[in-house]
Amino acid sequence: MNLHPKSLVAFAVASLFLGASASSSVAFLKASGINKLEVLMEVGATFTNGTVPQLI
Repeated sequence: MNLHPKSLVAFAVASLFLGASASSSVAFLKASGINKLEVLMEVGATFTNGTVPQLI
């Protein structure tokens, strides 16, 4: 196995981007009031049915 420093740097940068996007996605969902997977699935189901979800 021959790892070059450039491939390690590329992997590190990709890992940082992936972690940052996952973290911002979770923060966005929490800020929107969606705390559980069931709520997210319910919101998705209402969008596919064509109705507007009522988030309280």
